[in-house]
Amino acid sequence: MDEHGWITIPARMDQVHEACGFVARVAARHGMDDEGVYRCQLSVEEICTNIVEHGYENVERTGKIEIWCFTHNETFIIEVIDDAPLFNPLGLPKPDPSTPLWERSEGGWGIQFVRRFMDRVEYSDSDSRNHFRMEKRLS
Repeated sequence: MDEHGWITIPARMDQVHEACGFVARVAARHGMDDEGVYRCQLSVEEICTNIVEHGYENVERTGKIEIWCFTHNETFIIEVIDDAPLFNPLGLPKPDPSTPLWERSEGGWGIQFVRRFMDRVEYSDSDSRNHFRMEKRLS
């Protein structure tokens, strides 16, 4: 059976924990194991933090972040939608872990962890909004 839930939060750092808690509750309700719940929480924290810190960094208004969670065919799906300027974080080059720390450029590591933690990640834009979709198998 497909079920869903959603939350809308202000795009502020003090609200990111609300998004993470919401995702954890919904994932657990749908039968996700503790490790899966943890990976979903960390992934949502990374995406929402990036939206707040980078997406709205040079925008005069505070936006909102919508998080939709639902299941389909034994897959837990999280969609994070925001109104910040369009940006595809999956278009960033993958960081090279063999590069010495002092030579590494900033950025890209968080999204790399999201790619590893989740079974599938996708970005799209629609109606001038960013849509970041993450999938994690329930079993």
